Amino acid sequence: MLLENKIDFAFGQDIEDKDYTEIIKNEPYVLITSKENHLANCSEVDIETLSQQCLILPSSNCDIKIFLERYLSHQSLQFNHIIEVDQNEAILALVKLNIGVTILPKMNAVDIDKKLKYIPIKNNNFTRNITLLCNSNDLKKKIIFWLKQAELN
Repeated sequence: MLLENKIDFAFGQDIEDKDYTEIIKNEPYVLITSKENHLANCSEVDIETLSQQCLILPSSNCDIKIFLERYLSHQSLQFNHIIEVDQNEAILALVKLNIGVTILPKMNAVDIDKKLKYIPIKNNNFTRNITLLCNSNDLKKKIIFWLKQAELN
């Protein structure tokens, strides 16, 4: 739609670098756990420790699941236990019951339920890129300027 000029701009995740794209934010994924889970006392967790947990993920091919599968294949790691669930609310309910843990982008974890805790994952590459896609460089510059101004306020 963008290349056909049906829309002027869009936001995407982990988009291949092109002339009409600009990475506007690199955001870490974080571990979401019940406050009852033994990992809740950790200030951060590494991917190897995380791989030993029961991981609860969406059953559809969502961005998190696609990223995680690609990341694990490059690291020659795999999770011991994965539960797939259709809805995000159900995933968080299972995590709250301490049945397992899940992964979310940090911006989605800031306002989670008080019975849950988010923990940074110790790895600089365990992140996603939020990308601005524009059909003109002039518009791209204006939107980036506006986003930077909004971030300052």
